[in-house]
Amino acid sequence: MGLKEEKLSHLHFYLHDIISGPEPTAVRVVEAAMINKSATVFNTVFMMDDLLTEEPEPNSKMVGKA
Repeated sequence: MGLKEEKLSHLHFYLHDIISGPEPTAVRVVEAAMINKSATVFNTVFMMDDLLTEEPEPNSKMVGKA
């Protein structure tokens, strides 16, 4: 049994969060009571339905959602 050389594929995909506007893809669903006093979003849970594109530009071809 001879070993075959492995084939490698390098796939690059880009995720895009839209956090404002009429159709956001990331929304805050839970946050700690002290979040308004914090400079970070620590203790915050977001729900995301991001566009998955084949180029870094948000208007490039969509290949799925993540």
